Amino acid sequence: MSRYRLRGQLELFEEPDSYSRAYEPGSLSTDYHWELGYSPIRFTYFAELYDDDPDYDDPDFPVPPGARVLVRAIGERNCSVDSVEQLQAEMKVDLPPAIVAALDRDREFHFTGRLGERADQVRRRWLLLRGIELRRYLREVGQYLGPVTQMPECAADPRRDGPTEGRCMS
Repeated sequence: MSRYRLRGQLELFEEPDSYSRAYEPGSLSTDYHWELGYSPIRFTYFAELYDDDPDYDDPDFPVPPGARVLVRAIGERNCSVDSVEQLQAEMKVDLPPAIVAALDRDREFHFTGRLGERADQVRRRWLLLRGIELRRYLREVGQYLGPVTQMPECAADPRRDGPTEGRCMS
């Protein structure tokens, strides 16, 4: 799994450029950093935003010194982020060209079998995971929409059932 790190350099009370989407070290506080990469196990790009200096005031939940807190995670599920462009859109950041090229190269090496697993095995496993994720997505959509009701007769397929003229008069 590849992992790249982008650290912020914005000091206390400085303001980032709110009109820029480009990653600039000065656009993220020194307390935060992104860790991103490509996971050949999950076939996805991922990004995690960490707060390196959390300032929680709650005495019931103390944060140990030196702890970092995960603020945001992208690409946690299998096959969830298929391109660097999609990753950048979800991060709301334009990554430096060198990191974009490295991420693309990592995925290409994986699919061409240059990371130790044969290319045909990679493709077979990728298709299996895509199928699993599609079924999970369809199940979630079905739960959201509720049970499927039977189509009314006027919605019959005319190629299979013949013309529907005269059957559905409202």
